[in-house]
Amino acid sequence: MTIMKTLLEFKKIADALHGSGGYENGAYLVKYDSETDDQYSKRRAVAWFANELFLACDRFVGYISKRPPNRTEIKDARLLKFVDDCNWRGDSLDVFWQSFMIEAKARGSMLVLVDMPQEIPSNAQSQLDQRAFPYLVTIKPEELVDFSVDKRGRLTMVEIKDMLDDEPVIRGWDEEKWYIKKDDQIIKSNNHGLGLCPVLAFTEMNDFPALGGFSSMEPIIKRLYNIRSELDEILRRHTFPIFSAQFPLIEPSMYLDPGTAQTMQAKMIGQLQEGIKKLGAERGIVSPGSVGFVAPPDGPATTLQNTIKELEEKINEIGLKIDMTGERTAESGLALTIRFQALNAALTRFARRMEDLERRVFDVASRWLKIDTEAITEWGKDYELADPEREIAILQQMQAAALPEEVIKKQMQTVINAQFSTADPEEVDELNNSVDEFSQERPLPAEPTNQGV
Repeated sequence: MTIMKTLLEFKKIADALHGSGGYENGAYLVKYDSETDDQYSKRRAVAWFANELFLACDRFVGYISKRPPNRTEIKDARLLKFVDDCNWRGDSLDVFWQSFMIEAKARGSMLVLVDMPQEIPSNAQSQLDQRAFPYLVTIKPEELVDFSVDKRGRLTMVEIKDMLDDEPVIRGWDEEKWYIKKDDQIIKSNNHGLGLCPVLAFTEMNDFPALGGFSSMEPIIKRLYNIRSELDEILRRHTFPIFSAQFPLIEPSMYLDPGTAQTMQAKMIGQLQEGIKKLGAERGIVSPGSVGFVAPPDGPATTLQNTIKELEEKINEIGLKIDMTGERTAESGLALTIRFQALNAALTRFARRMEDLERRVFDVASRWLKIDTEAITEWGKDYELADPEREIAILQQMQAAALPEEVIKKQMQTVINAQFSTADPEEVDELNNSVDEFSQERPLPAEPTNQGV
């Protein structure tokens, strides 16, 4: 896939993530060949959109957010303040990353600008008081008009569309300066002195720009959007019985010549058709026979409902959805374990990429402040999501088999981590520590005796 095609894919993914673009105005609905413009317009007006991609990304990011990064060795007061307010809106770095990760997980790529106010007071206290320290701005990859990377895959130049005084401009950054262009002419610029481009790229895999695992949901979501509209149209037209205004055939006879019979037949059909119009153009039919009602078949609607269910299941599979509670699936314990392992691996992989990005953010922020990079950040390495019921069953089997105490203790901690996966990490640590205390307090089994032998 070419770079430009990838950037176009990002726009489609953004629409699927936020319900914007063709989902908002109905343009993603495919017009039927037999559909009039008026019918198509009405169908677009009532089409509805279920935000599956956002739900999947939000669920995925929720697992990571339950284990916030551990940041140490931050001594500079401005960097500490940056962690608490990183984007001029009072959002902490953790809050900022939550929104950023949802966007990044959907696309597989995302950009962040580490910027600095233009006017900086001379002393550190004034910088704190006036919020004159680095801040972050997210840049969506579909907003790019140009960019370049070096051999190591790092961005060396980025240009995006922007507005200045209600006029379109190009805003850019490279390894030496930031600049604003209008009509291909630089109208404003300044050296930043960082020695690198302050726009950093995040990718879930490979070099920027790259699509991620969840990006394959986009065409399925678009198909779901259309097929749900098709189902609604069938239900709207055929949910209720259709009035069958049937008529007798008027045959010529010795008392009725063919011309008169044909005229009478046409008049009868015309009167019935006028009556049908009063019911609604699609609520009745005119055909030979007696008057009655016709119940439409449910086959087409059932077929669409089954197809919708299959597409939804595919989205859940791509989105790594695992029902921790509620309706149980019929899959085997091994299959469920494999699904949990896949989810845990994906969470760890994503968190490590985010850890690398945060290190680079602190590096650029430290360059802006002209201090040595001092921050140490560590993201979660193992999320240990599992099925509590299955882990309890394994624990019971271990206890019944009289396995060593250390093995049972480890499995007890696995049960705790699975059961309380959404609890505060510090509370989970306390519960895990209680396993050791419980094992120490529990009396050892009595030694066997030879009595009765």
